[in-house]
Amino acid sequence: MKTLAGISSLGVALLLSGCASAPPLVLDRVGPGPESGEAASIEGTLTVFSAKSRMINLSDPDTVLHTDYTILSSDGTVIRRVANRVSTVLDIPAAVSLPSGLYTIQADAEGHGVVHIPVVIKPQKATTLHLDGDSTRARNAVDTSKLVMLPGGEVVGWRAD
Repeated sequence: MKTLAGISSLGVALLLSGCASAPPLVLDRVGPGPESGEAASIEGTLTVFSAKSRMINLSDPDTVLHTDYTILSSDGTVIRRVANRVSTVLDIPAAVSLPSGLYTIQADAEGHGVVHIPVVIKPQKATTLHLDGDSTRARNAVDTSKLVMLPGGEVVGWRAD
């Protein structure tokens, strides 16, 4: 009887440990790049190329949309949940205007799950995060110490000053 109880306890422990998930990946702070351009307002702009959604787009099944993400204040308070699309027939992520400051973005990164990325928003500057696994972005043209990258070497954005 003790053996059965021991095996049952071990099975429950293994089951519970299988449900535990790793903490989200936290990256270095990202800010506007040197050629970030002017934002349309006195605020800064944030664009997040998050991982592509695995949900079927009922409006246009040929278009795969970016996953939604959350903007948190520097103290962790949710500021906004972003429906990350300009329409259901274009795979273009939403550009969000934000007052200058420090924020944390909680988003899905292709092949890495949920990541937390501190970002700096500067007035009239655009900050862009690349989490969709697009390997066409060249990093050879710049000093990689100026870039924030995922563990697999994918470029996320420019390291904040």
